[in-house]
Amino acid sequence: MIKPPLNRSVVKAMASMKSKLWQNDAIPIQPENVDKIIKLLESAGDLAELNINADKVNLILTEKRVNKILVNN
Repeated sequence: MIKPPLNRSVVKAMASMKSKLWQNDAIPIQPENVDKIIKLLESAGDLAELNINADKVNLILTEKRVNKILVNN
């Protein structure tokens, strides 16, 4: 998987849009959703954390992750 280069402005834009783009609707943990869950895992990278409940999965872009990326770039 090819990831675009991250710079400060890209990360800030992602952080400002997190409620729209990165906190997606939870996906129920069911056999027919395995491919969707794998795609979520692959897209998480260093920008998001996987939130797994007993019955659903979703990604959340965390402030801590954004700050860490901003410091490292």
